[in-house]
Amino acid sequence: MKRIIIGFVLLLLISPAFAAEGNTIPQSAGTLKGGNIKQHTVKQTPVASAKQTAGQLQKSDKPSNSPRDLYAQALALYSDNSNEAAFETFKQIPEYARTTTAWTLMGNILYDMGKKDEAIFMYRRAIAVDSNNYKAYYNLGNMYLEDDVFYTAIDCYKDAIKAKMNFPYAYYNLGIAYVKTGNLKKAKSAFLNALEYKKDVPDFHYNLAYVYKLMNKPKLAQTYLDNYNKLMGY
Repeated sequence: MKRIIIGFVLLLLISPAFAAEGNTIPQSAGTLKGGNIKQHTVKQTPVASAKQTAGQLQKSDKPSNSPRDLYAQALALYSDNSNEAAFETFKQIPEYARTTTAWTLMGNILYDMGKKDEAIFMYRRAIAVDSNNYKAYYNLGNMYLEDDVFYTAIDCYKDAIKAKMNFPYAYYNLGIAYVKTGNLKKAKSAFLNALEYKKDVPDFHYNLAYVYKLMNKPKLAQTYLDNYNKLMGY
């Protein structure tokens, strides 16, 4: 099953907040309970042009086995949730001809299969092809965050932000990683940056409220909790 980031619609990525979320704390309106933080450890799924590609394939009389056509076939299969077939098709593309997106999607498929070590290898190959592939950095960060390897996750999210400064979910998950390491000052800064680029995600406000609560700033905590409740329709 593909995972996607909150608020993202089929991007050329795997997703946070995304269709599949890792929320761990449904809270009642108006409360902040100790020990809770809303977490999104989602991947981004690069499938933006997959449906268009599928349409192009249908118009083609005889798809060839060229790297370009294999890539198009694999994207079409991936967009149709035929992940195993998509992976096998990607494998048919010679390594020298695989794009950074191809490597990233192969990583996504392996990630969903629970083969994290192999997924990490694919994401690293994606980055080797394009050092500005923020999706691969972000997905790596999510994997390390899920496995509680917080400092490595932090480095990955920083690399994602360096490649795409206005990517709110990288700041958001970076904030979560900082909370996990006890660095509340940097967590606060990361959540504020996430909100600078996307203000309508309730959990951004919730986690910032939670951090202010831990920092013993109840008025600021209540302000962002009120924002959260408003966005949730409470």
